[in-house]
Amino acid sequence: MKKARLITTGFTIVELLIVIVVIAILAAISIVAYNGIQQRSQNSQTQAVVKSYYKALTAYAIDNGSYPIQTTTWCLGEGYSCASIGSPNATANNLLRPYMNNANPLPAPSDKQVTYYGTRTGAAYSYMSSASLDGNPYPWGISYVLQGDVSCGLDNVAGTSPNWPNFTRAANTTGATERAFGNVYCRLILPDPTSL
Repeated sequence: MKKARLITTGFTIVELLIVIVVIAILAAISIVAYNGIQQRSQNSQTQAVVKSYYKALTAYAIDNGSYPIQTTTWCLGEGYSCASIGSPNATANNLLRPYMNNANPLPAPSDKQVTYYGTRTGAAYSYMSSASLDGNPYPWGISYVLQGDVSCGLDNVAGTSPNWPNFTRAANTTGATERAFGNVYCRLILPDPTSL
């Protein structure tokens, strides 16, 4: 009588390890791609909001001869935590509301916290008495921080130190005002309200 031959099937440990490594590589690629898409989306949201506030602030200045609450820094938008870039100011935002199609709440930039000499979130109207452009004082602007080593994407000027005391159109080919910790600080200059 012949003995029955036992046939075993299955994967060897080497085959299992190869499959696990391939799955891990594919997962890592997917995570990196997702994070890049998410970062670009958040940056685009901030840039779009900054652009709309630039138009609203300029329209307000044309009608009123100045910016609302002109000589201080305050957060643009509502419904998000504005960190280390300005302080919320309901009065200023309410003055701008008619120039933003009476939106309620006002549009907000990305609320992703960005590391830039501390954690920063959002966008702010900023008054910097020492800022200049082409040798002329231009203290009015919008400040915001974007994630990654990217261009600010709007008409910005270049800074020279972490305290951005002076601005100039001198070469900064990336369009970023300043960069630190892998992110960029951007400042969009607003026109002199008395010249509008």
